[in-house]
Amino acid sequence: MSRPDVAHEISSLDDAFGGGGSAEATVFSFLKIPKGAKRLTKASDAVVRPY
Repeated sequence: MSRPDVAHEISSLDDAFGGGGSAEATVFSFLKIPKGAKRLTKASDAVVRPY
């Protein structure tokens, strides 16, 4: 798994509840990053576009 924090959380749940099951994680974000952007910009630097 490429997300150590998620793997740790799943392992902790297995330890707490006995394991033996399966788990799946989905990561989503409400941040909008323009296509091709290399980094997030500060809100003060961003262009505000109304929807």
